[in-house]
Amino acid sequence: MTIEQLKGLLSFFETYRENGFENIFISTKEISSEMDVEPKFREKRTTQVEKKKQFEKNIENEVIKSPQELFRID
Repeated sequence: MTIEQLKGLLSFFETYRENGFENIFISTKEISSEMDVEPKFREKRTTQVEKKKQFEKNIENEVIKSPQELFRID
């Protein structure tokens, strides 16, 4: 019985990973428009937080992601 419940939980997370974030994002946009609040993700302050630069890493080819994409991934 426990294995079946764990499989169900795993299935839920796989489904959420694929389309759950988009559904939640659409719902929050609707709620924020009803409340007259601008739906906006906060941007990180990159000027104060600096990561160590690795010599092996090619920094020039890094893609800057939107705050929404960063929230979805992290």
